[in-house]
Amino acid sequence: MLSPAHACYSEDYWRDRCGMPPRGEDYGVNAGVRLRAPAKDRGLPRTLRRMGMSLARLRTRMGHSPRPAMSDHFQTAHKTQRPRSRGLAARLFGRSVLLRVSAVLFFVVWLAGTVIVFTNPAPVGASLSEAYMSLAQLSPEPVVEGAAALKGVLAGDHGDSVQFDAMLANYSAANEAALVALRGYLITGSDGFRAEWRMASRRLEAAQTAIEVDSHHWTQGQRLVELREMRKGIAALAASEEMLAGLAASANRYPGLRLYRDETEPALKSAEILIDETLRSVLASNWMGAAARVDTLAHIRSDLANLRASLAIFLPSSARVPPARVTAAYAAFKAGLPALATLRDQVAPEDQKRIDKVRSLLDGADIQLAQVLALKKTPRWDYADYTFKEKAMPLSENISTIIAGWRAEG
Repeated sequence: MLSPAHACYSEDYWRDRCGMPPRGEDYGVNAGVRLRAPAKDRGLPRTLRRMGMSLARLRTRMGHSPRPAMSDHFQTAHKTQRPRSRGLAARLFGRSVLLRVSAVLFFVVWLAGTVIVFTNPAPVGASLSEAYMSLAQLSPEPVVEGAAALKGVLAGDHGDSVQFDAMLANYSAANEAALVALRGYLITGSDGFRAEWRMASRRLEAAQTAIEVDSHHWTQGQRLVELREMRKGIAALAASEEMLAGLAASANRYPGLRLYRDETEPALKSAEILIDETLRSVLASNWMGAAARVDTLAHIRSDLANLRASLAIFLPSSARVPPARVTAAYAAFKAGLPALATLRDQVAPEDQKRIDKVRSLLDGADIQLAQVLALKKTPRWDYADYTFKEKAMPLSENISTIIAGWRAEG
């Protein structure tokens, strides 16, 4: 039991008397933590307690400031601790997330490149020709053929006569295939032949490119001159083939037939209509001798109809010599022109105007028919076929002659 005299002492006094730390403001924080005083000061509180005096009262009497609480010692010691040393990686990459991400990406790319290099090493001594040939094996057919022709050039075998002969043979085969397909398209008009001609033309271009590349290493002046002539022939041949392909399915392929259908036949048809109107007018006039006039007009009208029908069959055909029916119809047409002139003075003035118009139409048609029938007998009637035989074939033969000379030289 404490006496009333002892009850007036504060809690700090009793806590100090019992060797307990004072209750500071951070009591809740440092609760349960007992910090011991330095070794040199541990015996002093016990001695002072025996003397009935606390350390705080002693310090006050000696003129010193009160001793800070143990929690203050703890905070001061905690604040003055030396910060933990950080590693190099933490100092470099701990400041920015962007640096961390960049470091990760760099490591991944570096690792992937290392794997590719060590798993797929490049062959020692790999050349441009080997790389080109490996790529050409995955390419379409025209490029493969061009690559085969270029193989000797890229490999440096410019003097290999076998390789050069194969290059020329490749060009000759492509040129022949193009001409055959084009000829088939002109004869049949089939789209299949046209597609084959296009494919052969692409092969021909690849073969020509191979020869051009190989010519960079030629030393024979005559061969270079012949190559120049060959270039001109190839350009002219390509232009002729394009024109032929365009003419094959157009009306311009047969210029004589187009002239007849666009101008001659409409004139004959108009003249026939006017003659029919004149015939009806003469019948309505009821003149004396009208029967003879009507007979003349009827014969001329019939001859025009027969001529148109026979020409419609003969002109589109492949025959060059007109058959007997066409010849007879054309002769009757020619004989009717003088009879029509004689009839003019035997009809009324209004009918004379019609006959004059008929004479003008038939005279012009007669001149055009003479031109059409004359053209029909010549090779120019089918202008596409004529151009193929007279232009494309000679150009191709000239090129083939040059190539044959090169192959003979070796």
